[in-house]
Amino acid sequence: MIQLTTPVDYPAPRQRIISYANRLFFMGSCFSVEVGEYMRQAGFRTEINPFGIVYNPLSIAQGVERLLDGTLYGAEELFLYDGLYHSADHHGAFSHASESETLEHINHALLQGRDALMGADCLLFTWGTAFVYSTQEDDRVVSNCHKLPERYFHRRMVSVDTLLSVWIPIIERLIASAPERKILLTVSPVRHLRDGAVGNQQSKATLILFCKALVEHFSDHVYYFPAYEIMMDELRDYRYYADDMTHPSSVAVSIIRQRFADLYIAQELHEAMDACLKLRRRMAHRPLHPDSPDAMLFETQTETLITALRRKYPDIVLDDLP
Repeated sequence: MIQLTTPVDYPAPRQRIISYANRLFFMGSCFSVEVGEYMRQAGFRTEINPFGIVYNPLSIAQGVERLLDGTLYGAEELFLYDGLYHSADHHGAFSHASESETLEHINHALLQGRDALMGADCLLFTWGTAFVYSTQEDDRVVSNCHKLPERYFHRRMVSVDTLLSVWIPIIERLIASAPERKILLTVSPVRHLRDGAVGNQQSKATLILFCKALVEHFSDHVYYFPAYEIMMDELRDYRYYADDMTHPSSVAVSIIRQRFADLYIAQELHEAMDACLKLRRRMAHRPLHPDSPDAMLFETQTETLITALRRKYPDIVLDDLP
C-alpha cells in the first residue's frame, strides 16, 4: 500500500495534562487563538492573549513579566499616530481615538490577564517568528509597529541563547509560583514569507531549537507540541493552506487541533468536548418561527442537554449558554 503522507509521531506525556478542572492560559501568535478558542468552545476555562496577538518570544516575555508584576500602563507609554493612541506592547485592537479609552482597555485586559495567569495551571505559548523589531531610539523590542515608518525600527533575528537567557528566569518564576504548573510550547505553522522562504525556515528552526532546550531544561514541567512539523511534513500539500498560501486552511487547523487534543487531553473527555461543540452548533441555530411549538420543543430539549452536560462534568464551562 502506498502511503502519501509522513505522519508525525510524537510521544504523549505519561499523564494527560489537561482536564476540565484546569485553568488554561494561551499567549502568542494567531495559532494560539485557533487552539485557545477551540478549547474555550469545548468547555475549558481559558484566557487568550491579554495583549492581543504577539508573534515573537521576546515580546511575549515582556507581556508575561508585565502580567506577573501587575504594573498598570500609564499615558506616557502610549503614542499618538494616525489619529489613534497605541501601545507598542499591544495589538491594534487595543488602539482608540481616546487616550483614556486606550488605557482603560489595556489595563482592564492586564488585570484580567494577570488573574488568569496566576490562577492557570496549564500555559501554552506559541512562537511565530524569531525576528524582532526594536526601536531605533532605545532598542526596545516592540510587539507591534502600528504601521509607523520603518526608519523608526531595526529588525534582527534573535539567537537561541538570547531567547534562553530571557525565558529561563521567567519559567523558573512561573513554576515557583505554582509548582504543579505545566507549560506547553509550540511553533506556529503559519509561514512568515515576508521573511523570505529561507528566512522563514531559519526563524522556525531557531524557535524549534529554543523549544528543545527549554523542554530539556525543565523536563518535568515543559512540553512541546509539533504543530509546525505536522503542517510541514504531514500536511505538505497546498490544499491544506488558505488562499494566502501562508496560513493553514480550516481543515488543516482542525487536524492539528485534534492532534493536540489526542496528545494532551484524556480520551474519556473527548466525548464531552464533542458534546459541547455540538451543543454550541445547536445553539447557533435560529428557528424561523421562535414562538412555534417546534421551536419551543427545540429550546426545551437544548436546556435538557445543557443540564445533563453540566451534571456529568461539573467543571465544564458553559457560562455563555443559558
